[in-house]
Amino acid sequence: MARIGRLIMLKALPALVGIALAAAWFVVFRPASLGGPASYVIVAGRSMESTLWMHDLAIVRRQDTYRVGDVIAFRVPEGEVIHRIVGGDAAQGFVTQGDNNPSPDLWRPRPAQVEGAVWARVPAGGRVIEFLRQPVNAAIAVSSLAALWLLLRGETGPRRRDAAGDAAARVAGERSSAPRTR
Repeated sequence: MARIGRLIMLKALPALVGIALAAAWFVVFRPASLGGPASYVIVAGRSMESTLWMHDLAIVRRQDTYRVGDVIAFRVPEGEVIHRIVGGDAAQGFVTQGDNNPSPDLWRPRPAQVEGAVWARVPAGGRVIEFLRQPVNAAIAVSSLAALWLLLRGETGPRRRDAAGDAAARVAGERSSAPRTR
């Protein structure tokens, strides 16, 4: 009986892991565009080296407050910027500067313009996102994952027929083994 319980658990384990990963993504990594707490920013320049490198993927999360030292992502008319807060405040706007820049930025983002503070960094993760943004590459990736899933989900043991299938097989076997008369 214990062996059967272990087999059931082993068969259910991939589904349970998948459900746990989906729940974690939903709670922690769901994009702000889907009502979640996270935004994803691809680092496009060298102004934050040696903290963030070009093509890194920065995962940013909205905070209640921001303070000097936080690395934040914010929107400006030219696009998105990731820089460190070096002064200012929420009321007057934050003074920001890239770690690799000699002087502060001209922008003074207020909390409404801030997407969030950097929570995690995926080195070169932006390259993967840029690659998958190409329709042909996305189609190849999805097709490959589907093929892999089909190959890996194979049966672990012999197939069992249900009672109706067993009865049909017996009847078919009796008919084929019966002597023929003319």
